[in-house]
Amino acid sequence: MKKYPVIIISTLLLMTAALAYALEVPALKSRVNDYGGMISPAAEQSLEQTLASFEASDSTQVVILTVNSLESNAMEDFTIRVAEKWKIGQAKKDNGVILFVSKNDRRMRIEVGRGLEGVLTDLLAGRILDNIIRPKFRAGDFDGGFTDGINAIIKATRGEFKNDAPAAP
Repeated sequence: MKKYPVIIISTLLLMTAALAYALEVPALKSRVNDYGGMISPAAEQSLEQTLASFEASDSTQVVILTVNSLESNAMEDFTIRVAEKWKIGQAKKDNGVILFVSKNDRRMRIEVGRGLEGVLTDLLAGRILDNIIRPKFRAGDFDGGFTDGINAIIKATRGEFKNDAPAAP
């Protein structure tokens, strides 16, 4: 019977240690949060204006977050924590989108609010990443990747984006 308190205490210590290593969610500064230093100032300003205009016309909020590294955190867990803390989109509509890129890990994800899942599906988000953004990044054109990716996300939320090409290997 004395084993159980030891097991419980050990489990709690492991859980506490895991939380201590969780990557901290950065502060939401603006629509473009380039903590990874991937976007030029000119492109950042242009993206900021594009996203502000889109939000004003359609009420959908889209933000960009880049980080240097996930520091061994699971990308899905981290982006969900970001979405929960930042609360992108209108509360009743849940119409927010986060374009997330981890520079050193070479990982990216589009986190979509439930209110947009019907138009910006996982399949469509994957095609935007694989067919629009990733080829630009591989060519070293980060500004072009973010710009074209954001334009594709905007079109997708309006039901205008059509990319039937299969995902790049």
